[in-house]
Amino acid sequence: MSGPQDLFDHWWTVTPDSERLQWTLEPFTAAGPLRFGMNHDEALAALDSPERPHLEPCGRVLESRLRHLGLTLYFGQRREALLGIAVDALRGPQVLADGMALTGRTPSLLERWITDRGTRPPRPEILRMPGGQPASRTLGVVISFQRSHDLLLTRPVLLSREAAVNPSHVLPEEAWFIR
Repeated sequence: MSGPQDLFDHWWTVTPDSERLQWTLEPFTAAGPLRFGMNHDEALAALDSPERPHLEPCGRVLESRLRHLGLTLYFGQRREALLGIAVDALRGPQVLADGMALTGRTPSLLERWITDRGTRPPRPEILRMPGGQPASRTLGVVISFQRSHDLLLTRPVLLSREAAVNPSHVLPEEAWFIR
């Protein structure tokens, strides 16, 4: 029999990396089976998703939540093209960028990694979002945060080239903060 504590524990449970989908980020181009620019139907087909969420207006974009995969997809309203992918820190795919795991990590670890990347030419790597989240200019990734019990874990938001120009203007606040 499951009770309120079981439900609470499930809500905070972090899926181990060994049980997550493993994705590689191709900056501004693709993440796992998803390619920036594809439409909603193409994205669902690429994910082989039995879940068929509707596109819902969310700020300047359309949002599609795939809870069973731990993903929220953001599409342009004028031209339904994939602009951003928010990966759930607790259950979403493990996304690798330059060999570094981005999902469900300690925020300070990834912030230090992004900062260290900024010492490489040709330009500064790190960008700060209005909420203080670090972002990589060359990877097209914003490192948002998500709570699990008393811990904060990384929740990467992957960006198309179009969205990376001004992420906080293109994607809604919901992309950066879990409510």
